[in-house]
Amino acid sequence: MSSHKANSFTPHLICPDPPKPIHYPISRLCPQLLVIILLNNLLNSIVKIRFDNYCQVKYFKLKTTGEIIREQREKKGLLLRQVAALLDIDTAILSKIERGERKANREQIAKLADILGLNKDELLIQYLGEKIAYEIADDDLAKEVLLMAEEKVTYLKAHKKK
Repeated sequence: MSSHKANSFTPHLICPDPPKPIHYPISRLCPQLLVIILLNNLLNSIVKIRFDNYCQVKYFKLKTTGEIIREQREKKGLLLRQVAALLDIDTAILSKIERGERKANREQIAKLADILGLNKDELLIQYLGEKIAYEIADDDLAKEVLLMAEEKVTYLKAHKKK
């Protein structure tokens, strides 16, 4: 049975919860089918990279700003007190920011991005998006408000005095 696994090919499926792989004995595949499977596998690996990046971005946006900050701080092996000192704030305040009990300001978010090696624009987008979401989340018209705000921003940028 172990020799069967050694001589088999497993196509990779791109799916959040993929089904169990199907094993094809290589000795039973015609050369043309083998080429198709190998090309398909190569294409799937390229698509998987793009799919994984998309999922990471999507997942990043669903986390709170505090969760992102805490995860990155821990990945870098930094203590709360070390990062708090760099921000010139109390350790308890940074802890509350990470737990979502207190909101950081824009300047602190920009500094945190630098300290933690995060993309500053992405973290600011996360922070501002979260700020807006919490402001209108309970309103029945939240989605419509966001669409109108998007149009308003586009209009204001186009008609901004130079």
